[in-house]
Amino acid sequence: MFIRKSKIDMIIQKEKRKEFLRSSAEFEKLHKKTVAELAQKQESEIKDITKYYEKELKRKQQEILQLRQEISKNHDLYQKIRQRELELDNLSASFDTVLNEMNIKVQESIQPFYRMRAKIETTKRISDKRDNKVQSIFQAM
Repeated sequence: MFIRKSKIDMIIQKEKRKEFLRSSAEFEKLHKKTVAELAQKQESEIKDITKYYEKELKRKQQEILQLRQEISKNHDLYQKIRQRELELDNLSASFDTVLNEMNIKVQESIQPFYRMRAKIETTKRISDKRDNKVQSIFQAM
């Protein structure tokens, strides 16, 4: 039996097409499966990352809230301390004025005593016979 070369070529072409379609279908299945697996893997990674960052975000928000409360509390304390400092400055200024007034009054009240003592010392020196002025007076007489 003789088979023509064209018939063999046709059979080969037909087999090639069948093989090509079969391998294309197999490749498509494999491709779809790989794409699905990658998509699923990527989706799960995205979910994990999203969960991690949501937890991290909540933790940071909690930390920010705590720091704001701490700042608020410390700011109130600072305001109270600053108010006390102002009151103490006013109080110390009033103490200084009162002390200056008292010092002036004490000096004014002691000044007559010093004047009197100075007069007594002068008189004592004048009446002292050993004083040069007094001796000169006695010698002149």
